[in-house]
Amino acid sequence: MLGNCINLKEAFRAVEWNLLLLIYAMLALGIVMEKSGASALMADLIRKVCTQGLGEDWQIIGALVAIYLFTAILTELLSNNATIAIMTPVALGVAFQFGVSTEVARAFVLTSCIAASASFITPIGYQTNTFVYTVGGYRFKDFAKFGIWPMLIYFIGTILLVGIYWNLFP
Repeated sequence: MLGNCINLKEAFRAVEWNLLLLIYAMLALGIVMEKSGASALMADLIRKVCTQGLGEDWQIIGALVAIYLFTAILTELLSNNATIAIMTPVALGVAFQFGVSTEVARAFVLTSCIAASASFITPIGYQTNTFVYTVGGYRFKDFAKFGIWPMLIYFIGTILLVGIYWNLFP
């Protein structure tokens, strides 16, 4: 606009208002979940699922796996920003239910952040995916067919690296 390459009207038409609305609505949802106690309820549910059937030594790794998978599923349906706004309080809640230090709680948040940024299976979860999906003429199943492989690599790599770095493996 400063260089007269585009006018104000064209600039407003170029903005994807529906995507902006979606992102801000999901951020608001994250705040509501935290204030209403839904995040704490989800953290408690993840904690209970992780403690059943796993030895005490493996429960924290099980919690990291559950947080990663839950976040990864959520990020395929929402934006990555909205997902991390929802999952950060949940990840911290799970970490502190295990009684870990603040330093180790960072492992839970990092795991959630990586999973929220690893949207490969649907065109919904990340703005670039949505843009490529509409402009490139891809089909929904194209994302699912090719996106599962990078998702698995991210999943395995994240759990291994986070577990090793924070010394969480028994």
